[in-house]
Amino acid sequence: MAKEFTSWIAKEYKIQIQSDKIQLGILSGLQWNDVLLLDSNQDTLVYVEQVKIQAANLRFNHFKKVYLKGLQLNYQYGDSIKDAELYRYIEPFFNSKKESNRLVIDNFWINGARIDVASATEQRSFRNLDLYLRDCIFNTETAFVLSNLQWVQAKGQKHQLEAKQIQISNQGNTIEGLRWESGSSLM
Repeated sequence: MAKEFTSWIAKEYKIQIQSDKIQLGILSGLQWNDVLLLDSNQDTLVYVEQVKIQAANLRFNHFKKVYLKGLQLNYQYGDSIKDAELYRYIEPFFNSKKESNRLVIDNFWINGARIDVASATEQRSFRNLDLYLRDCIFNTETAFVLSNLQWVQAKGQKHQLEAKQIQISNQGNTIEGLRWESGSSLM
């Protein structure tokens, strides 16, 4: 079943995913363990220990719940963050005018993530990253509620963010009701 599902994703979204462990429950949805997103050289771009998905429809473009545990991401880019190969996989959701590429997620959680972002001139590391987004729409007009984002940077500094609404589009980006706590500072 895992091979059929990953083949469908490769055909539908042009994304190479590898996993041997997948479970499907009528009420619990899809549970997927040890998921690898591969680049064009078959190297790992993203690893996720556990993925749980409850779809709202059979087209897999509207999800009630998406939960990622143990996400590991190494994001390497050149001059621009858009240079990274991973960006090429997610970019169609942001630039497509087609309704079929619209992705809706009612509740999106990430727990215990490790993210490393690096260019030729700088590197940032985020540890113990937890994220909760609500009412997510990924398309040319991306929008979501940032209920919680917290992480620890490599030197031990803790951060926590919340926002009532974040909108990202080609016309501009807006953030409403931002609250950012960093160490003992509050913004």
